[in-house]
Amino acid sequence: MITFTDAIVELRPDAQFVCYGQSLEGLKFDDSSIKKPTQKEVADTIKALEVKEAAKPAAKSALLEKLGISADEAVLLLS
Repeated sequence: MITFTDAIVELRPDAQFVCYGQSLEGLKFDDSSIKKPTQKEVADTIKALEVKEAAKPAAKSALLEKLGISADEAVLLLS
């Protein structure tokens, strides 16, 4: 599940911040010159991250099929 905090990290990757709750009102950046994202930016980023996350299983299956191995065999190769 993608959270508000995940979206902030994606939008401001180098910023240090504290988040009290899951809203912009509780978001405090250590550097006051950093602009808070808008609610729309946060919502759009959450949607984009959810789409990206949802695509991972299909990409994993496609890769395993391309390699001609099962998920169990991949685990063995990586251990």
